[in-house]
Amino acid sequence: MNQEKTTVLEHRVFQGEYRLLKLAAPSIGPLVQPGQFVHLRVPRLENAVLRRPFSVFKADAEGLSILYAIVGMGTEVLTTVEVGEEVCLLGPLGTGFPNIGIYDAGGVKNKTPVLVAGGYGNAALYLQAAKLPVKGIAFYPLR
Repeated sequence: MNQEKTTVLEHRVFQGEYRLLKLAAPSIGPLVQPGQFVHLRVPRLENAVLRRPFSVFKADAEGLSILYAIVGMGTEVLTTVEVGEEVCLLGPLGTGFPNIGIYDAGGVKNKTPVLVAGGYGNAALYLQAAKLPVKGIAFYPLR
């Protein structure tokens, strides 16, 4: 786990109610495993004691991206963060998804992985799907 001051590289509406926040985090991004999360200290929330947890959507050697929707005061204030601004991250945190391989529960080789998620789980599911050795099928509910 690392703590890092990061720079906002991109911040935009992603799709529907979701926003994308891309951060330069070279000491955290390469360590992230699918299913892990980061804690973000939201600027301009000086009175907030706790950081906000976010699932990691994408991660690589340069940094990581998170998806979020406005659900409260913290994420509402997060929308005001601009490209070039510094934020503080703590991560990666949590135990990532188990290595699901491409086998079914009985240990029989299954050539098509099936991934199921909804809501914020879709962000972590994307990273898992990107790391699978073969293409699979993803199910997620539509609103």
